[in-house]
Amino acid sequence: MPKTIEPNFAYELDGYLYLGRGTGGGGWSRSKCFYYRCAQCGDMMRGDQNDYFSCKCNAMHLDIDAGRFGSTYGDQNILRYQKMDSDAVESLMDLWSGANIEVIQEFRDYDGKSWTGGEQLRGFKQYNCVPYHGGYTFMFENANLRFCDNVPENVGVFSHFQQYFRVTGTNHVSPHGTSSSANHSADPSAQSTPQDADELKKRAKITLLITSGLLLLATPALLVASVMSLAAPGASPFSSLLFAIITAAPYAIIAAGWIFYTRKNYRRADLCAKVPLALFVLAFIFGTATTLIGMSLGFPTLKRTVISPLSGAPKTETKTIDEGIHQ
Repeated sequence: MPKTIEPNFAYELDGYLYLGRGTGGGGWSRSKCFYYRCAQCGDMMRGDQNDYFSCKCNAMHLDIDAGRFGSTYGDQNILRYQKMDSDAVESLMDLWSGANIEVIQEFRDYDGKSWTGGEQLRGFKQYNCVPYHGGYTFMFENANLRFCDNVPENVGVFSHFQQYFRVTGTNHVSPHGTSSSANHSADPSAQSTPQDADELKKRAKITLLITSGLLLLATPALLVASVMSLAAPGASPFSSLLFAIITAAPYAIIAAGWIFYTRKNYRRADLCAKVPLALFVLAFIFGTATTLIGMSLGFPTLKRTVISPLSGAPKTETKTIDEGIHQ
């Protein structure tokens, strides 16, 4: 059985209600009111996520095409949250535990009871559904609401929350014994929202484009260097092979980055783009530093013996490496 991970961050998040671990006995809700959080890294995903998703530690992931969602650490290491945002409530089924609501437009429930504007329903507990009969019961601390989806007027009430109700507050104690209205937000560095995912996607694309452009610009110089290494006198097959591998590595890495990007794994795509970019920066710094040192200290000299065409006597010539290269 997978090990249950105890997070290194607070369970409570300001504005969110912690519901527990795993599915809670049902399936994973696709409602935008629900959020799922990795117990290992704290990354969060909204319930209606409609794209591929992987958390920071790559444990919690969504394969949108295959319809698979879960964690490599086990479903019990996915924490469930509900966002306590009245604007996000589209039906009574989106209410969170402890929500207080007020009737703002008169309606009749399935039992024929008339509810007038201003009436209060306090401390939402849960709702039950009887699919065969189309019955819904929404339970509050002070009253119950019953509807039936076979009655068009009933459906219009419980599925159009903003027209008939408004949220007035929350009266709830979380599973950890702390009021959810208190400020117990986790370390921001341990959190990731859907907006963070969008930023990561943009950053990965920009970095991939920059690195790909640099590789294209460097391609002619790398081809010349490869040919020269192969044609160099005394070059061994091993050294030529090693040079070819080093030259091809950035292209292979950036190709892998684009593959990860097309598969919506933006975190790995961003990493693949940064590795060749870092190599370019290091090569530039090293080349610039070497040139500056050579200019300030003088380039090393090369000595060679040549035969004078006039006298036939041997003569020694001394040139710096810089002069020899430009000759």
